[in-house]
Amino acid sequence: MNFGKLFFLGFPDGFDDEALEIIRKYKPAGVILYPGNMKSVEELQISMDKLYNLDIPLLISSDHEGGQLETVPGILSSSGNYAMGKLGKPEYAYKYGKYLGEKLKEFGFNMVFSPVLDVLHKSSSAVTGFRAFSTSADVVAEYGIQYIRGLKESGILPTGKHFPGHGKAAQDSHEENAIVYDFSFDDEDIIPFKKSLKELEILMTSHVIYEPVDNDIASVSKIIINDFLKENLKFKGLVISDAIEMKAFYNNYYSKEGVIKFFNSGGDILMVAEARQNFKKLYAFFEEAIKDKKIKINVIQNKIKKIEDLQRKYYNKDYSGELLMDIAKRALKINIKNNFDKDNLTFLIPEAKNLSPADTTANDLEKLENLINSEFKNCKIIKYDPFTGSVNKLPKREESVVSFVLDSFRFKKQLNLQKKLKHFSSKVLYIIIRNDEDLENYLSESYIVTNSTKLISLYQAIKAFKKQFLKGEVSV
Repeated sequence: MNFGKLFFLGFPDGFDDEALEIIRKYKPAGVILYPGNMKSVEELQISMDKLYNLDIPLLISSDHEGGQLETVPGILSSSGNYAMGKLGKPEYAYKYGKYLGEKLKEFGFNMVFSPVLDVLHKSSSAVTGFRAFSTSADVVAEYGIQYIRGLKESGILPTGKHFPGHGKAAQDSHEENAIVYDFSFDDEDIIPFKKSLKELEILMTSHVIYEPVDNDIASVSKIIINDFLKENLKFKGLVISDAIEMKAFYNNYYSKEGVIKFFNSGGDILMVAEARQNFKKLYAFFEEAIKDKKIKINVIQNKIKKIEDLQRKYYNKDYSGELLMDIAKRALKINIKNNFDKDNLTFLIPEAKNLSPADTTANDLEKLENLINSEFKNCKIIKYDPFTGSVNKLPKREESVVSFVLDSFRFKKQLNLQKKLKHFSSKVLYIIIRNDEDLENYLSESYIVTNSTKLISLYQAIKAFKKQFLKGEVSV
């Protein structure tokens, strides 16, 4: 049995082939996008395309809350929860939740790790800060519920956090053990969670020790998760941990015993922020625990069913932004004649320059190098001046060359450079990225015409080229 659905995975350094294969193989509950997955709106579009093309019903989330914690490009900045809470008008939280949800949905998200239901205290660490709506538990509850309703109305799954409340912790659980010494199950910090439970389908736990009730952090506390949250408060939804890489968890529970504690305490999904480094070891711990009957299989099967129900409810492959990727893909004209050596590739790309005052080509060309490096490990990249055709070096005979052509019919010296490539390599692919009038110069060659300089179009050309490695000749 594949137990991948019991994990939520992050790949902060990008969705390369290795990351995508992990997702494809283990089929997790979901994937979180970090700033490294979306340095720009264009790169966010590409990350989403990669995830949706896996055709797996994933929950796709970010931790974009507004204000202190904003991660998704293209969403207008908010003053944040605390400023909102000062207005005395909870309807603003609903309006912001709806705005945020609609933007997230447009980009392809179906979930968000928000809202923060923690209460701000004088002792609160900076990690809580202005992420909290108020110093009043009732205000936090009122605003939190409205925020949740706005997100849900937009088709986004909200996540209340960090149960049972991070506000009293003076330490940052990202960096060290965090302990709350003044706590009970009648604590005011629990009020926002109690009042929100009927609105929520998933809660995130804190990695904080609440010393009066347990010596373990809440994320692995049976007393807090199972006995109090699920049995006493009758919460029927799912419980997800905060990231296991946070030191309060990682330094104490990144072990087989920690995995056993989490799932036996009532936890449903473990969040692995650095999945490339940490997931497979955790997964092995879990399999060993199942084999040793330290975790009951029937309990796990019930968790997986609830996760699958949530995936079916929120996953929709036809998100509105997908239209733009579809146009970019359909606009390609492809004629690849040769087999290329994927282990010995050189890319020739134009320097990031606009061709006129009414042109923003440079914005996309600036991101092209990073895109190529993320798709092809250990490749070589050579830059050329599109106007003069000048270049610092040329590819070697044994190398396969992919050259991005930028209006070479206008710039004769660039055209000379492009044609000269055939003297240095027998395998050259020309990707014509601007005016298809250039095609007349390359009809006898392997080529892809994008009819666009936008990064999403360049990405679709690269994607089509990668398919050639798998299927041989491609002609459309």
